[in-house]
Amino acid sequence: MSQGSQELSDLAFELFDHRAHLKREFISHAIRKGTGAWGKELDRGEFLLIERLIIGPAWRRKGVGKGIVSDIIDKARQSGRDPEFSLVRPNCLASEVERVTKGKTISERHEIKTRMREEIIAFWRYQGFRRIGASELFGLAADPNHPAAATPSAADFDLRYLEPDLNEVSPGPVVPPGVKDIPVGSGIFDSSQKRPWLLALLKEHLPPNYAAMTLPDNECVQFFTKFKADVTNKSYDWNKSDRYSENVLHIAAGLLKVKSIHWLLQNVNVGMVLSSHPNVEGYTPQEKFERKLDLLRPELRQDQDREFSGYHIDAIRCLLTFQGLNNPSEIQFRRLRFGCTCGSCLHGFVSPRMEFKLLYHAQMLHDLTSEDIENGPVWHGDNEFYTGFVPEDLRRRLRNNISLRQGFSNLFFHIAEVLRERMLPNAFNVSRQAISTYEWPPHTENYLQLGQVENALQAFFRHLGDDELPDEEDLEDPGSELFSLPECRNDYEFELVASACGFPGIVWGASE
Repeated sequence: MSQGSQELSDLAFELFDHRAHLKREFISHAIRKGTGAWGKELDRGEFLLIERLIIGPAWRRKGVGKGIVSDIIDKARQSGRDPEFSLVRPNCLASEVERVTKGKTISERHEIKTRMREEIIAFWRYQGFRRIGASELFGLAADPNHPAAATPSAADFDLRYLEPDLNEVSPGPVVPPGVKDIPVGSGIFDSSQKRPWLLALLKEHLPPNYAAMTLPDNECVQFFTKFKADVTNKSYDWNKSDRYSENVLHIAAGLLKVKSIHWLLQNVNVGMVLSSHPNVEGYTPQEKFERKLDLLRPELRQDQDREFSGYHIDAIRCLLTFQGLNNPSEIQFRRLRFGCTCGSCLHGFVSPRMEFKLLYHAQMLHDLTSEDIENGPVWHGDNEFYTGFVPEDLRRRLRNNISLRQGFSNLFFHIAEVLRERMLPNAFNVSRQAISTYEWPPHTENYLQLGQVENALQAFFRHLGDDELPDEEDLEDPGSELFSLPECRNDYEFELVASACGFPGIVWGASE
């Protein structure tokens, strides 16, 4: 970001994850990907954000707006930055909306705002901008061959917008007699208080949804059981949803009510009607729950001193219930605990791409520390970055003893061998690997008589920043193994791997 602003902040959080990658739901989710025209190309490079474009009513439909947009993009390209993408969030001026809707009914206001929004979106589509996934952002690629450029304006993805709540009363809500504010939420997903009149309407029209929103988990199950047994409710549609298209399972999932989720799935999810129902954003109840876990993940990492150590047991139980796993294996449980999405994480958190990157890094360090190994002073100067965790007296010996230098370098080779065996590169595994390997001359053994395996492991983990690891654009061979490996939420959990190997508190990219 060249300069901070609210618009840039909103864009960052809506489009990108905490690794500055386009959220993968905008690439692969059945609904949230939109037209599917946008992808990982947004992970890199610069973009131009057009925050506001205001054209007075008298100057509209005269080509003025088109000329301004063209000039802005041309100026950005001539500035030396040459952004690869131009982005915009089409929106209406609040003051203009207020001016044209003053004194109108709720339905009329909704109709006017919808028409204004559609006109503004049509303007940007006319300039060539296309919606990025199911977000509010529209993009225009500098490359005329970008897939979005081939998407006709009429075929661009449209969001489902909420219908107006005609039960709302203007200018302010009328609170039904006897109804009080009720705090909504429990566990890790506490919500703010709902307006009491909305809760009253919910209780009248959607009693199970109201129960899921307001009752503790055990009481909620009791209510569901009694409500279903009541003969007067035999024809009740449990999939009835609110204006957000959220059914009772969406609400229970969003509030971490594990027992309620289990009851609903076992008793009223006939034909998977409840569990497969998408809300207005396109999320099923399980997807909504997992998305909230994703949003919670950075907070958990911050609370745990940057090392994500897995989800709360209630969250894991909820995921088990959604997946119908009554007796999960240990590895299944660990993969759910650490949020694995590829289904093949080693130890539950080391993803295939993480394994690849760890092995690449170990091999790279072995190669680097093997260069000029016969020239003590040169080797010592070139490798100060990696010998910083070696005791001072041993570092002095490294300068004059080629066997010790070779032994230190060989430790990175043994780390790589441990990774090839699909084991965690901790001190125990690397020591066992080094001892069990026949080596002559015994350089590694010589080094370990004076130093420790931890000397190399600390260097390995400390300098394992993701900026040093291979990414798809950094590999010359498009057929590289990295391209064929599945993506996973755990692809960048370097802190977690380091902590599990006995080196907590590593902060990637931090200078010494």
